[in-house]
Amino acid sequence: HCSDGWDRTPQITALAQLLLDPYTRTIEGFQVLIESEWCEFSHKFNERLAVGIEGFWEGGENHECSPVFIQWIDCVWQLTRQFRQAFEFNERYLLRLLLHVYSARFGNFLCNSYRERLERNIANQTLSLWSYMAKPENLAEFYNPIYRPHKKLLRPDCSIRALRFWNRYYLRHYSPDITDGNLEDILLVDACNEWTLKYQLLADQQSKLERRNKRLEERKKRLQEENRKLKEILKGSQLTDPTAEADPEPSST
Repeated sequence: HCSDGWDRTPQITALAQLLLDPYTRTIEGFQVLIESEWCEFSHKFNERLAVGIEGFWEGGENHECSPVFIQWIDCVWQLTRQFRQAFEFNERYLLRLLLHVYSARFGNFLCNSYRERLERNIANQTLSLWSYMAKPENLAEFYNPIYRPHKKLLRPDCSIRALRFWNRYYLRHYSPDITDGNLEDILLVDACNEWTLKYQLLADQQSKLERRNKRLEERKKRLQEENRKLKEILKGSQLTDPTAEADPEPSST
């Protein structure tokens, strides 16, 4: 983890909680997770995101700007791709969250620490992003229609081939589907494609099992036939065995 504990440390701890705790995969739980691991743990949003700092980029390379929080949200998105039914929120929720991380419209991600936000009375001078996103009309927009509570541990595939480029965020200014409001449809199409792939894999596995079962049935029949022949041989050998003792004749008195 990082030396100060507010960059890579919350990345790891927050990801671990997402994998372990189903509550953090709900809309409410995800907000609690961000508040506890990032905001209250004093992640330096202002310096890392360079939001609201006049002349920030004029200082040359003497700055600590780094998309640490964005990297974490990217990891969350990768998880939502691999476990589409395990998260209550959808991709639009993450996109809107990142939009307002930079918009400075809400006080959740202002300043460099929780203490600084308290000293500047940010909570009473700004709106909360969570209140805005919790409005009924917004919740309907952010809800994952195929959400099914997943209480088991999530075990993601972390290989390079399993990772995807998040074009709907990094190329959002060039992707018409972001502004056309079709993300719900795209999410459903992606889910259908994924289930189609899973169905094909299961169908292949079923075909292999059926072929294996057929071979086992044929082997079972051969063994049964061999067993029948063996019993006949044993029965015939008992009938023709000259050493077999005859029944004793009754004695005469």
